Amino acid sequence: MALNTRGIQPLAWGTTVTTGYVTETQGEDDSTEELIIDDEAGDVATHITGFGLKTDVNLDVIPKSTITTPPVAGDIFSYGPTGSVKKCVIITISKKRVKKDVEKWSIKGVRHPNITLT
Repeated sequence: MALNTRGIQPLAWGTTVTTGYVTETQGEDDSTEELIIDDEAGDVATHITGFGLKTDVNLDVIPKSTITTPPVAGDIFSYGPTGSVKKCVIITISKKRVKKDVEKWSIKGVRHPNITLT
């Protein structure tokens, strides 16, 4: 049966395909650092942003049976569909096994705009 959407159209549906995994959730949080300079009276005189840019990546994946060696902290992890693959450095990876369920991995990574990950 075809998917029917009535009313307001969502921007996207579901998650992206990641080779070797079933992607359950995918989140990306962009952030910047900030510097606030107060004057002598304690009022904000200057607010500087736009430096220390980064993207925090959160993924929950189910490894397919062809994956034999799980990634570790510090590895570069590729995710997303062919043609628009993104990469992040794994900061933490949690492997969860639950009775009557499949093994799932929660991956937290980071990507900086001026660093090419290869």
